[in-house]
Amino acid sequence: MKFYGDIALNDNKIQKMALELEDNFPANPPTGRVVFRQHRVYIAADTVDGNTTWIPLTNTINMHYHTQASRQVVWEVKHDLGTTTPLVQVYDDATQQMFIPQDITVVDNNVLRITMSVPTSGRAVVMSGEVSGGTKAEAVSYTHDQTTPSDGWVINHNLGYNPFVRIFIGNEEVTPDSIIHQSITQTIIQFSTPKVGVARLM
Repeated sequence: MKFYGDIALNDNKIQKMALELEDNFPANPPTGRVVFRQHRVYIAADTVDGNTTWIPLTNTINMHYHTQASRQVVWEVKHDLGTTTPLVQVYDDATQQMFIPQDITVVDNNVLRITMSVPTSGRAVVMSGEVSGGTKAEAVSYTHDQTTPSDGWVINHNLGYNPFVRIFIGNEEVTPDSIIHQSITQTIIQFSTPKVGVARLM
């Protein structure tokens, strides 16, 4: 499939990023409609012949949603995804925002422990994926902890592709000067001044 022209991002599902769970693909979807079906994220795109096609954006992704109703310092999360390298996102009930907890410890293939700096209630989303054409659960993310101040973070993630990168300095997400994918296994993040923080590669 070839694409011609500019992508219009004004007032569509890409801009709003409405991810909807579907058993079947919706009929006559608008361009940019994003759905989560059969453990994959798909987007609706128009082809040059005027038809709409569903394009997979990810390999198979399995998810577990954990709700922590009571305020606790430690959340015990039984996800049953069979992996020691899951992607974990944590949300605070008080702010309704994602944040980085004090620590995430993998107990075993099916359990992890999330430690907060203060008692917190909220939710956690745990994700794991598989390699294309395979059934073995594999990492869909890599977390890099930069504990020594540096203006060039060299990250050997070994994900096998050029990942999407999110960078956090403390609890604030920041944009670096540059992100260079040296190869499908190594990424370099460049800052104007030395920094410590966390990079999430997905």
